[in-house]
Amino acid sequence: MTTTDHKTTDHKTTDPLGARGLEVRPVRNSLERAQLAAAAQEDNHSLILPTHGIWRGQTAVGYASVCATPCVHVWFSTKALKARDSFAIIQHLEQLVRDRGHGIVIVPCWEQSPFARLMPHLGYAPFLQTTLYARVLEKGEN
Repeated sequence: MTTTDHKTTDHKTTDPLGARGLEVRPVRNSLERAQLAAAAQEDNHSLILPTHGIWRGQTAVGYASVCATPCVHVWFSTKALKARDSFAIIQHLEQLVRDRGHGIVIVPCWEQSPFARLMPHLGYAPFLQTTLYARVLEKGEN
């Protein structure tokens, strides 16, 4: 049996995580959060809004931040919009995020974008130097 967020799934034939002694479960309290932070720091990683801890027995071996941070992808026409239009749109989008109860937003910004140099002036700080990967998930696919 593998416990997930809202249900228990009975893997009758195989449980690939359980067979490896692994469990992925929601972070339950500040003690688990501290254990995850210490393990991540020991591995030269930071803790970024973990929703789920990954455990092997009682040992924290990873974490996942599943849908915890709203990410707003935008495109603004460089021909049809002025900078002030874009700023007003950004403020509106930030309010949409606030209205959904979030206190943080991530906005991916291409380094060559005219916005890259403006983002710090809008209150945004560089978050990670990373590459984002995407995969389309088909319903029913495991």
